[in-house]
Amino acid sequence: MRQAGQQAKHVRIGLALVVCGWLLALPLALSGCGSPSDSGNDGPPDNNGAPDDTNGGDVVTTATLDGYLFVPRPGSYVADGYLFVPRPGARDVSGRQDGDELAPIITDSPTPPEGYMVSAGTRVVIPALDVETITTDTGYFLFVSLTTTEIVVEAFPEGFDSIEATVECTSDFVIIRSSPDPPEGFVPAAGVAVTIPELGITVTTDAEGRYYIRNVPPGDYVLRLSGGPLGDTVWEYPVQVNEDGEPVHGLPALIDATVD
Repeated sequence: MRQAGQQAKHVRIGLALVVCGWLLALPLALSGCGSPSDSGNDGPPDNNGAPDDTNGGDVVTTATLDGYLFVPRPGSYVADGYLFVPRPGARDVSGRQDGDELAPIITDSPTPPEGYMVSAGTRVVIPALDVETITTDTGYFLFVSLTTTEIVVEAFPEGFDSIEATVECTSDFVIIRSSPDPPEGFVPAAGVAVTIPELGITVTTDAEGRYYIRNVPPGDYVLRLSGGPLGDTVWEYPVQVNEDGEPVHGLPALIDATVD
């Protein structure tokens, strides 16, 4: 991603949890929590190596992590980024005597630079295509079904002048949904290994891109995606299962790793 007047460090980050209302807001769907007798016997078979959900005779509430993976269809690209605006009163004092006011920025990192904050609910458009979206509560925006390797986007943060940036497009992307219906421009990601390293559990997505992991006890985990149409790219999702057996998940991040 390149921005006029400022070069952002290139850190690839994946989709936000809620985008345009139609991309999945729940990448890890909860089903079949409770004792073994009500753990969803009508679903796929239990994953091998899944921990027992009892501990010394006491019932431990566990979670089922269940979802569908999708990747861009062949020849299709996506473009994403984050929009940040200066905090009130923030100034750029780096090497300047006058302390010029900071300006909004578009970057590919989810972390606001010093002096900046998230610009949520802001309109972002691709002028050349006459399409638009709204940033999420993390400042994230996403455009799909693109056919070029870079685009110019324009954002309109409230209280500031509009900002333009050139954004690189990529086909190296993955989406998780609770529904088996692919979003526009995406196809199921079959044959992807879905691993929870902390539990030593790995399952593989089926022809619909579905994975299903039962009996995940409370704790902090990483849901790791690799192989299949993802190639040598490894994606990781932070996941926390609370004491009520409810998964709380974070943004997927593309990490610098390859599949051995």
